[in-house]
Amino acid sequence: MAEQRISRRYAKALMNTAKAAGTVDVVYSDLRLVRNTIDTSRDLEVYLKSPLIKSFDKKEALDEIFKGKSCELTNSFLKLLAHKGRENLISSIADEFIKIYNEDQHILPVNITTAIAISDDIKQNILSEIKERTGMTLDSTFSVDPLIKGGVVIQMEDMIIDASLRNKLNDLYQRLSTGEAA
Repeated sequence: MAEQRISRRYAKALMNTAKAAGTVDVVYSDLRLVRNTIDTSRDLEVYLKSPLIKSFDKKEALDEIFKGKSCELTNSFLKLLAHKGRENLISSIADEFIKIYNEDQHILPVNITTAIAISDDIKQNILSEIKERTGMTLDSTFSVDPLIKGGVVIQMEDMIIDASLRNKLNDLYQRLSTGEAA
């Protein structure tokens, strides 16, 4: 919990600085890139979290990796984190910044999982229904998971709507095994 509070403070400070510089959208894109880079490189994640590697070396590595790929404000922020010994919080800070950005822009991240690939028309129908109910701009990702057997699972922030066949079968099994009427 303390990590999240610290990350939120850094994210808010970066947001305020980016707003003052007029580079909020650029920093948002940069932090998505940073987050994705760390997520896809286990070596980088371990390197940044290692207490055996000096902060100076981490600062140099971050500069080398993101120089030319992100704006000066983002690069300076990453160097500051390494200088302060907070490089292990980069992913968490990026997550918090993205949350703050989404709140400010009224963007709702939505993950939609189906058992099979669905057509663009069906995707648009699902997104239209969600947008109508929430009144927010959607940042959607679609994925396929054959383990859900059928139906759809929709995740919006902390809320999950599980209309999958797997979930319905599990419910039926639970009711039958406890003797409840179906």
